[in-house]
Amino acid sequence: MGVALTKTVPDAALKTAVARLHAVGVFADEDNQLQFPSPIMPGPRLRGLQDLIRSAGYRGGDLDIVTVEEEDNDGLTVLFDRDRHLTAEAAVGAWHTDHANRWRQYVETRVKDWLDRLEALKDTMAAWLPSDLSIKDLPPTPLHETLMRRYSVPRADMPTFEIWNGSQAVMRVEPRGLWVVGANGRVDLTTRQSAYILVDISEPLSGPAEWKVYDLSKHLKSETLDAAFFLGMLGR
Repeated sequence: MGVALTKTVPDAALKTAVARLHAVGVFADEDNQLQFPSPIMPGPRLRGLQDLIRSAGYRGGDLDIVTVEEEDNDGLTVLFDRDRHLTAEAAVGAWHTDHANRWRQYVETRVKDWLDRLEALKDTMAAWLPSDLSIKDLPPTPLHETLMRRYSVPRADMPTFEIWNGSQAVMRVEPRGLWVVGANGRVDLTTRQSAYILVDISEPLSGPAEWKVYDLSKHLKSETLDAAFFLGMLGR
């Protein structure tokens, strides 16, 4: 059993299992990376899995299993250290707490990264402007999306501003949100002539933004946001 699993289970998944078992005494294969055999029942199959995890560095007590049966995690198998959690109910409670804490930290990190990317976008646009154009700040746009509310992450403020030519606004830059389908954040750009959607196509937490602009009048056609295209939107 253990030998067969070793050939198919990614090393990173085993390391994650070992780390969480050492830290909190519970591990659930939330991303289906460990590829638990199904069903896992007490006996040789569970011992084989325990041997596999020990071979990856686990030094705790004997493992037991419990299946989480609830709306969001129906059929999720939780491994737990019987020396640290005396009952299955205690193990599930510890997993719930650990799961929520990890997600809260992840969402907080995503929010901070998004705000940093928005500030960098503002700085970049300011650097591209000719001397007769300027930026004027507007009241920030609130960010308090579903994941933030679910994991009690406080509301954040997204920088919102306009680009002015003398006494006239020529573009509004208004972030719309972070968690959008197919992108790592969205910003709306509105001029007197056109409306654009600006999206970051980079992978979450992968580094600098990769901004793409969609002209709503041209449907699926996109352009890379650079100085030339940006100034073109402003009529320069």
